[in-house]
Amino acid sequence: MFKDGSNCRFFDSVGCFVQGLTSLFVYCLFIYIVRNASAWLWFFCDRRHKLDNPADRDLVSWHITIVTLFVMQLIDHILQYSLVALDLDYVVRRRLFYFSRLFSIGIFIVSVVALHSLRGCSFSRYSRAIVYVLLPISTTTLIQLVLRGYLDIEVFRPWHRLVACISQLAYPIIIFSFIASQLYADFKQRASRRAAQ
Repeated sequence: MFKDGSNCRFFDSVGCFVQGLTSLFVYCLFIYIVRNASAWLWFFCDRRHKLDNPADRDLVSWHITIVTLFVMQLIDHILQYSLVALDLDYVVRRRLFYFSRLFSIGIFIVSVVALHSLRGCSFSRYSRAIVYVLLPISTTTLIQLVLRGYLDIEVFRPWHRLVACISQLAYPIIIFSFIASQLYADFKQRASRRAAQ
């Protein structure tokens, strides 16, 4: 299936395109969150404000995950481009590249868990889904670290790119599903208010 390398190049192209769109989407969301942060900062950071409503817990959990995802992607992109430009042997660069990817995924998961526990907020299903999307990509990255970094075997590269493309497509779907559910809940609430009047 991947013997000639054309599918691998296709997944490389699609992966770069999708990663760029996902990054742009997450950056725009981050700017939106920061723009509205002054009004909502007490709600997200102040532990005195109890999260009794499941919708409030989902909202706080989603914002924690989005901000952490933005910071992770920003640091990861800077780190990856810096590693590619290093004047090192290509095998050492590969090892550093895959190890830094694993490290950034691990730091993201630890940060999301720590921020949720600091806020006293349980995980929403959307935050949990984003963490679950990271598990296959971290597994394939570990396999790539061993195969490409230490054994210099290229056989798993197309499958790694395929998993990376799927995970990059899953991020916006999960984020949009939360936004769509919030809009639907607002619509239902407004419709019930109109019916009560």
